[in-house]
Amino acid sequence: MIVADDNPQLLFYTYTKSLNYWIARKDFMPSNLRITASMGGRLDHLIQEHNLKHVRVVTSPEEAKALNLQLDHDDTHAMYGDNNFALLIHGTQKAGSDMGKAKAALRKRGIMGYQRTTKKPNRYKKLVTA
Repeated sequence: MIVADDNPQLLFYTYTKSLNYWIARKDFMPSNLRITASMGGRLDHLIQEHNLKHVRVVTSPEEAKALNLQLDHDDTHAMYGDNNFALLIHGTQKAGSDMGKAKAALRKRGIMGYQRTTKKPNRYKKLVTA
């Protein structure tokens, strides 16, 4: 909060499950700090009680659609949106777990958690000339 307040020209965003800390400071948040509640914690009841913008991690695009949530592939919803949204399962998952299997199934379909619409060139790759 202090860093965001000291840098009003920058946009800061974050996800949190520390909802009690957020709610206690909600009236003092700088306008350039965007917080999204991450569902799946022990304090989820506070999301509805305080009408907090939230994200739900889903295992497929179909699950997001069934929940009537748009998928955020590049943090645009987190940074600029005011509506709840979904993220595809991402990060490291325990091998053999349900989430690990769901992530593997997405990978087989060619779907990744954060997707680029165009492939960016590798700036660090050395050019080889013949």
